[in-house]
Formats: sequence, structure tokens, C-alpha cells
Amino acid sequence: MSSIMAMPKIGVNMTEATIAKWLVSEGDHVVEGQPVLEAETDKLTQEIPSTVSGKIVKFLAFEGDTVEILQPVAVVEGEGAQDQKPPAAPAAPPVPKEELAPAKAARIKISPLAKKTAKSLGIDYALVKPGRSGARICKEDILKFAGQNKAGESIPPPAIEPTKKTAHAPAENAAAAQVTLALRADMTQFLDLLSKIEANGGKAGLEAMLAFCVSRALREFPELANPVNIGVAADAKNGQMTVICGCDKKSLTQIGAELEQKQITVESSTFAIVNLGMFEIEYFAPAPPAAGCMLGTGTVAKTPVAVTKNGADAIEIRPMMSLALCFGPGNADEATAARFLQRVKHALENPALLLCM
Repeated sequence: MSSIMAMPKIGVNMTEATIAKWLVSEGDHVVEGQPVLEAETDKLTQEIPSTVSGKIVKFLAFEGDTVEILQPVAVVEGEGAQDQKPPAAPAAPPVPKEELAPAKAARIKISPLAKKTAKSLGIDYALVKPGRSGARICKEDILKFAGQNKAGESIPPPAIEPTKKTAHAPAENAAAAQVTLALRADMTQFLDLLSKIEANGGKAGLEAMLAFCVSRALREFPELANPVNIGVAADAKNGQMTVICGCDKKSLTQIGAELEQKQITVESSTFAIVNLGMFEIEYFAPAPPAAGCMLGTGTVAKTPVAVTKNGADAIEIRPMMSLALCFGPGNADEATAARFLQRVKHALENPALLLCM
């Protein structure tokens, strides 16, 4: 007796998944609950267990294939299984020879995240080659291709088929183009350390300290910026930036010196910081660059804050600053971005701990 193994639904909003890897081969015997494949969605990669025990007779979907939920992926032969057959495809009507279409092109192996990144950057992923022969196209391949084209090559515009939904596409894309996470940081220790540095002849300003703290946090999140080239806004009128290349490897003094020179560079930043605190802006959500994230910071304002001292609640006035991390859907997932922003908050509230790193 044989049964059909189908792609299960592993997420609330999941409609399809890509088979990243088969963990078994045709002819292998499996038991119920044994992981048989790795399925990848926009959010995660998860091992999928077998729902029956028996022998893998034939794969119906292969590595790199994107299949819808409940679509058959393999035929399993074993005890206790009821005979099932994959749903037969409807017979196609005869087509005149002169109307026959050309042979279908080979399927392009690409991860869902890479596909989303290519779409957000306006890149035809059919033009992108994977880093390893025979491998799938990943997000890094898309970003590398985008960087090469920034240097001089032109990216062919993606083909757009006219449909009834075309008129609504810009609004839909704009709504999904940016994600913003925000919180506030207590800047008490940050300002105290900055005052001590300046009192001892140091020249590190607020932007340099911000870049220093953010670069140390990025060491723990290489998926957000690698290498750590931090752009700091140098001209509020036209958005030009001074880019500190390898910022996570430079000292606070080195970062301050480069920012003091205010040299506008053409290097591509992998992360950006924009501070509008000098304009008394309390909070804003900047538009992130195409292939990176951007942190927007507001003014440091004295704010009543609820604190706990000696087991009792109290209200104290603390210097607080808003942080808004903005990124496109292809640049990071919300959970990773949230953990990173929390790490930045901890770094700003405890900057002295970073000086020994």
C-alpha cells in the first residue's frame, strides 16, 4: 500500500514553501515522525517529519522547488497506508502545431528571501548567478549583484505585464516597502561618559559615540551589516553621508576623527545613522537605503520615567532618546531587527562596557 506525503502548513500565513534539502533518498525507509526534508519560508527554515512509516518510493518535488501547502512531495509505501494517487492533471486540449510555445525554461533555484530582496531592489533574479555552481541563489548573491551594478552596470528594468491590478501596485509596494521598530533609551550614562571624555581633551561627539555603540552591536548581527560600513548623515539638506568603513574595528577616537573631517565618500554604506536631535525632533522614521538598515535618532529630552528603587516604584526625570530602526522587508526579519535594536539600547545605556571591546 502506498500513500502521498504532502507539504504541511508550518506557519499561520504560509501558502507555500521551498524544499531546501531532502534529508532522505528514494529507496530509504522512514518511520513516522522522522525528519525527511527541510522546508524554507520567508520567515524560517524548518525540518518536516514524515507522517507515515514506510519506503520512499519516489520524490514528486525536488530541492529548490517551491510547492504550495498540501501539494504532494513524495510517494511512501508501507504498512497501514491507504492507497492514494497524486491528483491527475486535467487533459490539455489539442494545440495546433503553429501555436505550440517554445520549450519551458529550466526552473531557477532561489530562496524566498532572495526572491523578495530582488523584488524590492527591482532586480530580475534570472540575471543573477549563485555563489556556487548548482546552488540556489541566496540573498547575498542578490546584494552582490546590486553592488556590482551600482558601480557602473545598469540593471535591466523588470518586465511588467499590464493587468487590472497595475494601478494599485505602487500603493501596495509603498505600504510593504518599509518596516519601523522603535523604543527609547536612557542616555544618563551615555552623556556622563561623553562629558568625561571631553573634559579630558577627547573630541568624540554624540554622532561618534552613536556610531561606536551601534558598530559594536552589529558585531553580533552580521546578517544586518557585513562588512560594518556605517554612514553618518553629514548634510541634512541632500542626505550626503560620511561612511566609516570597518567601523566595528575602529576606536572611538578614530571614528570621531573621521567624522570631524566630514569627508563625503562614495563608499556604499551597509548601515546608516541619521540624527535630527539638533532640530529638536523627538521621533522620526527615516527611509532605509535599498540594501541596508537605517537608525533614526531624535533629541535627548528630559522625560518622567517610572523606575524601581529599593523595591518601591518612583518617578524620576531622565534624559531619554528615541530610536527608530527602519528596514525593507528583504533586508531583515522583524525578530532579528528587534533583538538588534534592544542590543543597541543596552549599549547606549551602558557605553562604558564597550570601551574594552
